[in-house]
Amino acid sequence: TLNNEYMLYYICPLHTLFTIMVYATLYFGNKLNQSSPGFLVGKIVAVFVLSVVIWDVPGVFDLVFSPLQPLLGYKGDLFTMKMPIMHEWHFRSHLDHLVWIFGMV
Repeated sequence: TLNNEYMLYYICPLHTLFTIMVYATLYFGNKLNQSSPGFLVGKIVAVFVLSVVIWDVPGVFDLVFSPLQPLLGYKGDLFTMKMPIMHEWHFRSHLDHLVWIFGMV
């Protein structure tokens, strides 16, 4: 990685995360997706609420992503500015945290 931290290549894990979330949302109860539109809408609303809770409620993001800190943490320039090690991942993923839901709709 040319002596760079993995966080600088954030786009790949970010898209992987949201692809898995889309797949999991649509796979759960997939037999009811076409026959029961209310069930599908309910799933999309549920993942919307989950996404808002994870990214917008203080402390939840850190709890969910702390196991991935060795891969997603960034100690570069932010470290000298006394920012939390997961600040960059939170910032980058927060930019797109609702886009994948609108893509499903």
